[in-house]
Amino acid sequence: MRLVISAIHQKGGVGKTTLSVCLAGELAKRGFDPLLVDADPTESAQAWAKAGKLDFNVVGYPVVPGQTDAWADSISKLDSKVCVIDCGPNDYSLAAACALTDVALLACGASGLDLDGTVRALRHIQEVRAQRRTPLNVLVVPTRVDGRTIEGRQLVEQLRALGEVVTRPLTSRVDYVRAFTAGLSVHAYAPNSEADQEISALADQVLDPLRSHDQGGVAHDARLVAGDDVVAFPHQPEHRAADLAERRLAQPREDLFQALDMFLRLRQVEFEAFFQLWRHRRLRHYRKRDEQLL
Repeated sequence: MRLVISAIHQKGGVGKTTLSVCLAGELAKRGFDPLLVDADPTESAQAWAKAGKLDFNVVGYPVVPGQTDAWADSISKLDSKVCVIDCGPNDYSLAAACALTDVALLACGASGLDLDGTVRALRHIQEVRAQRRTPLNVLVVPTRVDGRTIEGRQLVEQLRALGEVVTRPLTSRVDYVRAFTAGLSVHAYAPNSEADQEISALADQVLDPLRSHDQGGVAHDARLVAGDDVVAFPHQPEHRAADLAERRLAQPREDLFQALDMFLRLRQVEFEAFFQLWRHRRLRHYRKRDEQLL
């Protein structure tokens, strides 16, 4: 197996399946022959493929607690040059996928719970990185972003402060929902749409590190096999990865504290909204009780 891409997060509902299916469709459009592995026990990706209209194969390999090594061994033996894994929302699925993946896509929505899960996921990723002999590329993908809200506008900056590469956001668009209903990837359902362009830009960022430098097991000219053909990327300057790392190290530490402060403020707003709702319901309950007593 040459390239493994995993959509990961410890929380459900962040858009991992949409990310996996649409990215696999984009890779298939570019001439690769991806295999989508549904590792989520909910089998969402298999439900998407049920209509049989996707132009790539989907197989179910759910991760079972206590059997992650066996799962990783099974995935590594799959006869596919490009594998996209839709992971389940739990720690053991995340750890198992990160142990064998080349590019991890960490999806994150614009909510306090998603941000909290993203921070925890990055801690696990750092632990896995310390045990790996090959690099693990992580791309943080903002998902279901609504630019009309303050949370949506602030999400990208908050994620950048975490120290990983942040991709172009996947916005909240109806084409993603309708693509699932039609059983198609978004490029097949709505070609040249904004959603299609977002996935295309994401695919460029996923493949870009393979163009510029060796990523453990991938040839230096970054050739990937698509079917019986070899797809060779054009040569890119070798200093790009070093420049990126230098820019990330030079990023002021204050950005991280600003992001954490903003995150805590969002959590406080959510708590206050919950408290007001609870208080309103309690007052309504007491009023009804008083009316019944009268």
